[in-house]
Amino acid sequence: MARRSLLAGLMLSLWLAGPALAPAKADVFEKTDDPKFAAITSRLVYGFATFDLTFTGNPKNSAEKFLKSISEQKFNKSNGNYIVTLEMTMNGHKLLSEPIISARWERDKFLFLTTSTKTAFEAKRDGVLLENFVIDNETNKVEIKIRAYFSNQLNIDFSLFKEIADLSKTATVSALVPGAGAVAAAYESFAPLLDKLLSRYEQSDIVEEKTGVFTLLDPGFGNKFNYSDGQVSINIYLNTKDSQLGSSFAMGKFTDPDFELALATVKAGVGAARARVLDIISDDDSPPNAELKSFVAAMTLGTKFHEGPGVAKIRQMCGAMKDRFNGLVTTRDASLLYWAFLRKNRGVMQSYPDASTCADATLTESLTRYGLALNPAEWPLPP
Repeated sequence: MARRSLLAGLMLSLWLAGPALAPAKADVFEKTDDPKFAAITSRLVYGFATFDLTFTGNPKNSAEKFLKSISEQKFNKSNGNYIVTLEMTMNGHKLLSEPIISARWERDKFLFLTTSTKTAFEAKRDGVLLENFVIDNETNKVEIKIRAYFSNQLNIDFSLFKEIADLSKTATVSALVPGAGAVAAAYESFAPLLDKLLSRYEQSDIVEEKTGVFTLLDPGFGNKFNYSDGQVSINIYLNTKDSQLGSSFAMGKFTDPDFELALATVKAGVGAARARVLDIISDDDSPPNAELKSFVAAMTLGTKFHEGPGVAKIRQMCGAMKDRFNGLVTTRDASLLYWAFLRKNRGVMQSYPDASTCADATLTESLTRYGLALNPAEWPLPP
């Protein structure tokens, strides 16, 4: 109901504003070499994009000077509502428009003199743009810019704008994540809504688009981007990590992992669509995955999966489950989840004659590589 009200309120307000103007010339991020990166082994790390914002000296004075420069250089000294966002695109798809400053700028004039200036601003000093985003050759490279939006009529509350941006990011990023498309379906209307909302503002780039990468070929290339005009400094960082269960992963292997913790911790999706991997699988009724859902339910609840001859499908289901894990998280965490699933449900699974084939060499090769070997006494390999 709250989201319906959100949509209704925004659609009612969108007609108030006029068309956008063409962007003006923008500054650039602090100079760096062009990023150099090789083809990377698919889905080995997660990407994180974070930011921080600082004002020089008195925040109010610095914010006013920053807004004044935007108003004078980009929007002809216009009174009205301003929003400054961090923009990120990938392969031509806009991933996010993160609002970091929202302000009302008003100046009273008598003849040609400014008699008073009023500002009301809100700023977000730091935050996460993307997290636990699986990096492969398709998702390694992003384009980053800083953009200002202006309207002398439309005024969207900062928190409301942030909520729309988060839902839009959930829809857009989840749609790009293999295996998580069904999770994003409930939010797909928010991405075009944000685009329509922003199209009603005049807009101009403050900082020109710059290419960044998460996984780097040259260790000396910094994946930090900085913009500073003497009043405000904005940093954007692109980082990676190996596993969501980071405390037990070192030197390419998991050390003393907890299978209960792994099943509860490792998640897929982004934003409001983020959930434990097994929960995503357990909620997926789509035709390709409905049988896998039944298999997971039977193993975790101790119910019977396919009476009689159907029992021979256990190996097929184990392979399908590991493939689905690989589609939702990194290959390392997919191996961790598969190992944890076998450990958690060993008693139920071994009541099936062909359950031992779920631990054959094909399915467990990656487990051994990451220090997740199964106990042969518990999981005897097939002859």
